[in-house]
Amino acid sequence: MKKFSFPLDRVLVWRRLEFDREQSLLQRALFERNSMVAREAAVRQYRLDSERLLSANASIDATLVSTLADWQSSIKRSIASLATGIIAADQKVAAHQTRFYEAKRRVGLLERLREQRVDNWKAELDREEEAFATEAFLARSRRL
Repeated sequence: MKKFSFPLDRVLVWRRLEFDREQSLLQRALFERNSMVAREAAVRQYRLDSERLLSANASIDATLVSTLADWQSSIKRSIASLATGIIAADQKVAAHQTRFYEAKRRVGLLERLREQRVDNWKAELDREEEAFATEAFLARSRRL
């Protein structure tokens, strides 16, 4: 019997590479999204800490009061910008997840097909070995 060969092995290798690439792109997109969420949380915490510090301070000089409105609007713009970035990152993650699961499905299909072919090949090999053993037994018993 000839040795096992799967004609789609090269396709399977390519699909696995595609799957690995999609997995790394998804991980990168998740990392970027999580870092934006962390930056937004840090800006919000900075704002809260600063507001607590200002409210706890009994005396505030006039220059601080004059820049306070600008600072608050700057913080709000930063938070809004990060929130917009998080929404875009969520969409990017969703797109990468779709491609990741599609690549995973394609690899799984080829791997299951390969497993079926291996099982069929093994069954054929077993039948050939059984037939050979039967023929050998019959030839030996005829000689005796």
